[in-house]
Amino acid sequence: MALLHFDCETKPQPEAYLLANNLLPEFEPPANIKDPDKIADRAAAHRAKALEDAALSAITGEICAIGWQMGDLEKTYTHLLAVGSVTEKVLLEEFWREGRNAVNRGDRLCGFNVKSFDLPFLIRRSWILGVKPMDLHDGKWWLDRSVVDLRDRWTFNDRHGAGSLATLATLFGIGQKTGSGADFAKLMVSDPEKAKEYLKNDVQLLPRLAARMGIEK
Repeated sequence: MALLHFDCETKPQPEAYLLANNLLPEFEPPANIKDPDKIADRAAAHRAKALEDAALSAITGEICAIGWQMGDLEKTYTHLLAVGSVTEKVLLEEFWREGRNAVNRGDRLCGFNVKSFDLPFLIRRSWILGVKPMDLHDGKWWLDRSVVDLRDRWTFNDRHGAGSLATLATLFGIGQKTGSGADFAKLMVSDPEKAKEYLKNDVQLLPRLAARMGIEK
């Protein structure tokens, strides 16, 4: 038994598409504000915030990259979605194929905050695009025999518990993150190779952290 370590990156869908299809969260003006100008300002601020956070929702965002690794640190496979190459649908199909192969071998998927963010996002985008995701959730609980979430292990399932991957990497002395996921989509356009190295580094932090926490399989 081994661990398939993975991490995904997301980006906002095009603003024109989101606005044309009314996909942004609806604005509801506060009942205590009657001034039309103030309501308009609040509405503008609401839309700006919604666009800023669009990459965090499977409704307004999409998967733009997935990195995964099995075993040796030199064998990190980082899959980067780029314009004119692989589509999000193909990227998802490839990831789930790799995941199914791992679980069928008796291995488990492992990541950081994957039960709260990565896996729900991946599964929802798969449903939207007509891709069959792995069966990892019974409708209420994650199947722990197939998924290891390093953040849950660190916080003992306290969703308010402190500890980001960057913090724990520094705390354990296993390396450092080389940037922020919030900047990934822009970096992917301006410098795809740097974006790929950022994701590869994040994935390589996972087995080091798992090992320090005594989770090796």
